[in-house]
Amino acid sequence: MPEAYARGRLDELLASRDGAGWAAFWRARAQMALDEFDAMPAFELAYRALLDEGDHAGCGLVARTAVLALYYGEATYVGLASWLARSDWGVLPPIELHDASARAWWLAGELARVYAHAGTEYASAATLAVRDMLMQLVSADTAALDADAFLMAVSTLLEYADFEDDGRLFDQLFASAAPLLDADMGTPLYRGRAWHRIRCAAYSIGPHRGRGLQRIDTDQAEARAFSVAERHGLRQLRAHLLVTRCFFANVSRDEAAADRALAELGQVTDFRRPLPAAWYYYLRGQAAARREEATEALLYFGQAVSAAEAGETPINVQQNYLISHATALAHAGQWDAATRCFDRLIAELSGRDGEIVAVRRALVGFYRARVESPDEAPLLRAAILAQARALRWVSFGLLTPRSTGRFLADALRDGVAPEFVKQIVRQRQLSAEPAFPRSWPWAVRIGALGHFRIEVDDAPVAFGARPQRRPLELLMLLVALGPQPAPVTTVMDTLWSDADGDKAKSSLDMAVLRLRRLLGHEDALRIEGAHLFLDRRQVWVDAWAFPEDASVEYTGSFLAGEKGSGAVEVMRERLEQLFVQRVLGRGEALEADGGPAEALALYESALRHDGLAEALHRGVIRCHLALGEPGSAVRAFRRCRD
Repeated sequence: MPEAYARGRLDELLASRDGAGWAAFWRARAQMALDEFDAMPAFELAYRALLDEGDHAGCGLVARTAVLALYYGEATYVGLASWLARSDWGVLPPIELHDASARAWWLAGELARVYAHAGTEYASAATLAVRDMLMQLVSADTAALDADAFLMAVSTLLEYADFEDDGRLFDQLFASAAPLLDADMGTPLYRGRAWHRIRCAAYSIGPHRGRGLQRIDTDQAEARAFSVAERHGLRQLRAHLLVTRCFFANVSRDEAAADRALAELGQVTDFRRPLPAAWYYYLRGQAAARREEATEALLYFGQAVSAAEAGETPINVQQNYLISHATALAHAGQWDAATRCFDRLIAELSGRDGEIVAVRRALVGFYRARVESPDEAPLLRAAILAQARALRWVSFGLLTPRSTGRFLADALRDGVAPEFVKQIVRQRQLSAEPAFPRSWPWAVRIGALGHFRIEVDDAPVAFGARPQRRPLELLMLLVALGPQPAPVTTVMDTLWSDADGDKAKSSLDMAVLRLRRLLGHEDALRIEGAHLFLDRRQVWVDAWAFPEDASVEYTGSFLAGEKGSGAVEVMRERLEQLFVQRVLGRGEALEADGGPAEALALYESALRHDGLAEALHRGVIRCHLALGEPGSAVRAFRRCRD
């Protein structure tokens, strides 16, 4: 074994012990410092030797160290159950382990045992005692710990801070660890893993929950971890860091960063090791789902589950794979298989994780109802969102962004939990589709039926007493010519017909710049090739939605009060005709059903928007006659004639 890795204070303990067992334990520890996966046979030899020597304290320490190696090595969990059973006597270190470093290893291993048991004992008195004792060693007895024991203790405690969302504990740990890490002390693998745990905990406790942590920059921590891996040729550590980078890039919707990390991960993953393979397949499945490739996502998620099970991965560790696989099965119509998968998770998980899985299981029923009994689907959707809101599950989602967006858009149409739904949309940064309702949290809403108005991020835009007319005229023209892209030449010829080519182009550029400032979202107004258009994934226009969605209210003539161009007049006439057709259709249906009073109210209301529509006047006359009001019918006729 290489002697480049310092033994530290553990030498004192080993020197006080005789026999082959402790020598074998040191060899296992030295191998673990290079690669946890390769160290497992050596731990087995050390345990058996110490057992033969009757050293139960040594056996407990070996078993807990092996649990640490398996849990943090993340290569396989084959044998984890056996090591957990071997270490399942006594929680606190026995009195024979008087060395502080050995006690730190014991306590860190005990926390790893808790993590491997799905975290059901995080708040138990025994676990809190272990945490506090280990924290005391890290805070008060730093000089008594060798660097490796210190780093392992810090890593396990950082994971506890992450699990429990404990920013105060994180700050204490980082303050204690920073001097040692900055001095590059300890085994490189443990140092790299410590930086990795700092990066994960800092992100989860800080930016992910909208809080700032003063002590650490997550990008800097990640860079330090990668630097350790590269300088010391730690390929498996690098693979694990790439997994985390890809995972967090997916969480933050940074598709380019996720794709780069995934491509590099494919080159360094050791597919002979089940867990790295499972992570790779899982991330490939996420990428496929993000691209709306549901069949490919199902394939990769299935491979991730198979690899994790080959590595005897505990349910709590592979829940991401199982959840994604079950969700993909439900999306594909394999509802029974999806239900069985979710039932398996529910049986193993507790607390909020289990409750969220139960909501996911309910989504299987929604998928099925949508096909087999569509009338029940809206009720199921409302119940599912009520449960998600109660759990404050703002990362709620189906398999793909598109399916999630459509599910939430339908909920908004039905008026189901609108504020919570909007929170999910913003959290997941979901893109809209043109058919989505006005209540979707659009970046920009434009009202062109009636008087012109703009909303940016749900707030109305005040034009002021003397607004800049050209940006507004440009926007009105794009609405009139839309929703299809408008040729730049058409825009310039309409708005700057008297200017030569260069001057018109310069004026257009300035108007585009000012309009983007007004809209508050630069990419809401796009230029591609020789065309200019409003991005329908971000901008909702009532005049565009009206022909496609009968629920959109007609609040007046298109750009009422604006003279506009020929395009404005064409759009105005088209929308007025459609409005009259819709009113007549509804009114005539009411008349046929014996409801002339309701039809009359409808026609009269419509005439306030379009008083020149002869067909509406005829409808008013018919209704008065049907109601036995000939005088009113005559007055209605005269109004129409005049």
